[in-house]
Amino acid sequence: MSVIRRIHAAPGNLATYIQDILPAYARVYGPEAARQYQANAPRDLSLTMAHPAIRCYAVIDGPDARALLFARKSATRFLLSFFHELQAGYDSSDSEALLRFVVADLARTENIPIQSEYLAFSPSNLDETYRVLGFEQVGRSLQQCTLLPEETAVHSGVRIAPLGEKGESDGAQVLTEAYARHPEKQLFEEVKTLEAACTFIAQTQAGAFGNSPSAYHLGAWVNEACVGLALGSEVVAGLGFVLHMAVLPEFQGQGIGRQLLSELKQGFRQAGLERVALGVTNTNPARYLYESAGFETVQPFPVYYRFP
Repeated sequence: MSVIRRIHAAPGNLATYIQDILPAYARVYGPEAARQYQANAPRDLSLTMAHPAIRCYAVIDGPDARALLFARKSATRFLLSFFHELQAGYDSSDSEALLRFVVADLARTENIPIQSEYLAFSPSNLDETYRVLGFEQVGRSLQQCTLLPEETAVHSGVRIAPLGEKGESDGAQVLTEAYARHPEKQLFEEVKTLEAACTFIAQTQAGAFGNSPSAYHLGAWVNEACVGLALGSEVVAGLGFVLHMAVLPEFQGQGIGRQLLSELKQGFRQAGLERVALGVTNTNPARYLYESAGFETVQPFPVYYRFP
């Protein structure tokens, strides 16, 4: 008989989870990332489950787990960042019961927002369960493009250069102002305040989201004023990832975003990467820029959020 509870160590069938996820992981992120995942996942997942900042929940059946869900507390909310149910013997009721248990447990702990955002590698569709639990849904998609040799876009009067440590506060100002009236502001805690934006940029530069040399965090300057930024990293092996792109509202529509994206892609190419990816909300006008630059949807992934 299965039970749902928090666990602090890897279940006996952890290797089954890795093999279960591997084919979809390779399809989404590529063979190099899949090889690294297969090699590192036993250690990384075990460390994650034991980490005091991570809450790991499971549907337990003897020494094994039929479903796993990870949650962590950030500065302002609980984040559900991993959710997988084994495909062998799949039963949607396990996922539904696990989600209900976790949301109730987190709500008892602290009355703060809960946000769920992860790539699903299992077949479960939990839209209705999230809705019943009071969550709103925003459609997002993971998009990728192949990095081909191309000319860098040029905008007269705009200088693109690495942010550097001195540009951290300038970039933070751009990030907060660009999202001040943005409909997706509630999804990103790093855009809420200057302090949060500075912390996010500093963490990116320090490699918190993967390898991120100076060529991956760029600013756009007009008359020595920073008007845009692009932040990237190698979240998984062999794949560049656009973490954030922002241009001040009064400078949007002038091709500055396209130039930033072009320069960031050039940085990824020079690092020997062959593909670049990003996540974009379906209603974000920037998706037209990305699609015109060669990005195509690899996998949709809805974001669910609930505010107290």
